[in-house]
Parts: sequence; structure tokens; C-alpha cells
Amino acid sequence: ASLKGVKKAASVLVDLASEHHVGQWERSEVVGWLSMALDETSRSNVAHVLIKALVHIGQHCDYEEEEVQAKVISQLRKALFHGEDKNARLALRGLVEIALAGDSSAVWLPVAEALDEVINTGSKQQARYAVRSLARLIFAVFPARVARTIGLQLCAHLRNPDVIVARLAVTGLANAVVKAPDELSEQARLE
Repeated sequence: ASLKGVKKAASVLVDLASEHHVGQWERSEVVGWLSMALDETSRSNVAHVLIKALVHIGQHCDYEEEEVQAKVISQLRKALFHGEDKNARLALRGLVEIALAGDSSAVWLPVAEALDEVINTGSKQQARYAVRSLARLIFAVFPARVARTIGLQLCAHLRNPDVIVARLAVTGLANAVVKAPDELSEQARLE
């Protein structure tokens, strides 16, 4: 298919998934079609369109549609480490946007795990973006146990050889201690 055709098809699917009367099952099916197309394409520009469509759906899911969001997050995590840098960056930004718009640990924790993975294995630029995003995510999450989980992830990066990553981890950990003082104060002091 031409890029124009892919854009049109993705746009139609996103519009369909955005309809209020469309149920979780149909939205899940749309995510499945987009994911299958993303898995099968070797064309970077087509992947870019498909990732954008998945991010849009992930951001606009209702709070009870955790299953749909989980499928989107899983597909975007795969896109982080396959394909071109441009698309990996788009998937990374998309995961952060979905997490910041989310309202449950079923969304926040898998995204936090993905960000942690990027800090450990991504490029220097990606790692800095990911640790900064973890620090931002602290402000969006509740209850305290989620902030604790993210805070502990940040503890692991306090001694990162990249001084900017380490500094951002310190800032994020300070945010986490404010959010979960009982769970993190002692651990933060020790670190």
C-alpha cells in the first residue's frame, strides 16, 4: 500500500476507535489490526503512521479500558527496540503521554518498566529523556506504592555514569519521597 493509503486507513481506524458508541472489544480489535500491520511492515514511514495511531488510541481510552491500553503499551514497548531511531523516539514519547494521561497502576507501572529499560539499554539521549519522564510521572501517580516503585527504580540510576542521568534521578527521587515519605525516606537517605 502507498503511504497515502496507509495514512487514510490509519485515520479511519483511529476515528472508529474514538467513537463514543464503540465498545472495548471493537477498540481492542482496532489496536490488534494496527499492531499486526506494525509487526509486518519494514517501511519506516509506514511504521511512523501506525505508531502515531496507536498512541492516539492509548491516550483516549476510557479509565475502564485497561486491556486496550495494555495492548497499546505492549506494542509501543516493542517499537522502542525495533526499527529506526525516529520511530523509537516517537514510541517513547507516546508511552510517556499515555502514562501522564492515565489513571491507574495498570498503565503507569508497565510504562515505568519500559522507561527503566530505556535508561539501561537506550542511547544517551533516550536515557536522559526516559529518566526525566520517570521524574515527571511521579506527579501523576497514586497511590503511594506506585510512587515507591518508581522511586526505587530511580535509586538504581543515582550512580549512572552519565552525570545528567544521575542528577535527573536525584530530582525524581526527591519528588518520589514527597509522594511516598513512609515508603522511601529511609531508602533515599541510605542511597
